[in-house]
Amino acid sequence: MPDSIFKLNKAVGSIFNVISANLERENFSNSIFFTMINGVHKDRNCGFMWEPGAFGAMLIIAFVIYLYSSNFKLNKKVFVYVIIILSTYSTTTYLNLLLVPFLYLFNSKTSNKIFTGSLILIVAILFLSLSTTTVLDKINFQFSNLDNDLIRLDYNLQEVVVLDRLASLVYLFPKIQENYLVGTGWTYVNEIALEKAVSLSNGVAFYLVMFGLVGIVFFIYTVYKTGFLFFNSNRNQSILFAIVVLNIGFSNPVLLLPFFVSLQLYSIVDFQKKLKTKYKLNYNVSK
Repeated sequence: MPDSIFKLNKAVGSIFNVISANLERENFSNSIFFTMINGVHKDRNCGFMWEPGAFGAMLIIAFVIYLYSSNFKLNKKVFVYVIIILSTYSTTTYLNLLLVPFLYLFNSKTSNKIFTGSLILIVAILFLSLSTTTVLDKINFQFSNLDNDLIRLDYNLQEVVVLDRLASLVYLFPKIQENYLVGTGWTYVNEIALEKAVSLSNGVAFYLVMFGLVGIVFFIYTVYKTGFLFFNSNRNQSILFAIVVLNIGFSNPVLLLPFFVSLQLYSIVDFQKKLKTKYKLNYNVSK
């Protein structure tokens, strides 16, 4: 009953809402816990982000880091994470959820029983999701409408055309070829902002345009090194972490958001070492 839930969500949101000037839109309802955009994402959870896939991107990173920090214990928070992740109905997020059991496999502290149980649980969840044809229909739709999406750019001059991840890649490919080694820098971002003709949803392709092959290799390396710090020098888990972030970037234009930029800077700045140094300094001063 999406219409009824939408109204209820909006009613709850009106109680919490302290910035009503920005949120009073007919197609938008937010109750802090759940966000619905009527029509486009009627029954999908957008959370605190502008669309479900972006919310799923944040959730999956938080989930992966939490699992490791809690020594892969199957507690209540794990199940809460899974439920919220499933509420996004995001293809990319579901695919990344499928990778989570491999974190158990690559963790020497956990037993095969935990890994097997987790794998069965996630495969079952994915099977139920795929059986509803939600994910399969979405993938098929993007393949079948690839040409139509690009053709729309020639006819919709007065409004922004939103391109899916595959259409975005095809659209950006000529621009990638222009300067494939080091990219265009920030120039192309300004061009897109001025034209306001297209909204791109492939973050990796957009990153390639701006920073080229050199930039994307550096990106993968820094994210891997961040994973290396997060997962206590476990190479397999670090590689998997980099794959998860790349998969997110392929489907969402989030790689330049502050949170994802911080993942690229974390290993370079080495916040952990600075925190430990600061702690030791404070400890010595207190002594």
